[in-house]
Amino acid sequence: MRRLAIFDFDGTLARSTGVDDRCFCQMLERVFGLDIASPDWSDFPHATDSDLTRSVPMAFGLPEPTDDQVRRARDAFIELTTQAIQRDPSAARPMPGADAFVSALRDRGWHAAIATGAWRGTFEVKLRATGLDVSHLPSATADDGRVRTDIVRAAIGRVGSGPFDRVVAFGDGVWDTTTARELGMAFVGVTAEGDRDKMARAGADTFLPDFADLDAAMRALESAGVPS
Repeated sequence: MRRLAIFDFDGTLARSTGVDDRCFCQMLERVFGLDIASPDWSDFPHATDSDLTRSVPMAFGLPEPTDDQVRRARDAFIELTTQAIQRDPSAARPMPGADAFVSALRDRGWHAAIATGAWRGTFEVKLRATGLDVSHLPSATADDGRVRTDIVRAAIGRVGSGPFDRVVAFGDGVWDTTTARELGMAFVGVTAEGDRDKMARAGADTFLPDFADLDAAMRALESAGVPS
């Protein structure tokens, strides 16, 4: 039986949504002149860096960003994230138990991959800061698509061992929940930085605070269903 666990990164494998949100808002101000104090990315259907960079300025009445503006925004975001983590390395920390859980998956015959809505550059900056031992996992990022379903499909394609009999997605946002539903995947919501109520309203029914309780994480992996 071929089984795959696929992970979001920010708020799922890493406690990093705070620095991510702050730096993204700083980028929006630097590149587009937008001052957004309290973002709620759940207002946008895809919540990927590649989509938000285009969608947020348009939501505030600006023209659709050009490809050059998107490139400048991506580079600025990487720079701001790098500087923020240099100032405070604890801004991106491993989710409790994440390393042990990924290791346990391998020992129990599961494949694993990462599908993040972050740009590749900021993902790598945050990953290095966490010290997580997941660089060997196949991954896809916002450089691979604007829509989360496309990013997840890209990550699965890089695993190279499918088709899979069971796929379980782990995420912290309503967008992760809806992506799992659209792709027919089981889903586990991670609530340490995620919004449990929003995920539940989107159909999720299996949740973990983090991965610190390995037995609980394994039970969730086996019992989770596709969001209704």
